[in-house]
Amino acid sequence: SSNLNPHLEYKLLIDAYTARDNSDFRKAIIEAASALEICLTERIMEEFKNQQINFGGRLIRKFRMLGGKFVTSQ
Repeated sequence: SSNLNPHLEYKLLIDAYTARDNSDFRKAIIEAASALEICLTERIMEEFKNQQINFGGRLIRKFRMLGGKFVTSQ
């Protein structure tokens, strides 16, 4: 095994696939949604930085839930 340490979102997605394979659909959805939320948050923060938006962190805290992050990403 190599010394690579995958990002949390990848670990969560692997856990989601494993849960799905074990017919644990609730856990599969939760893990996949968590991975998506991490990726979406990172992408939003990257875009805020690119556009020099200084209050991005406050927006992310205001829209903490996944649905709010979809709104923020638009």
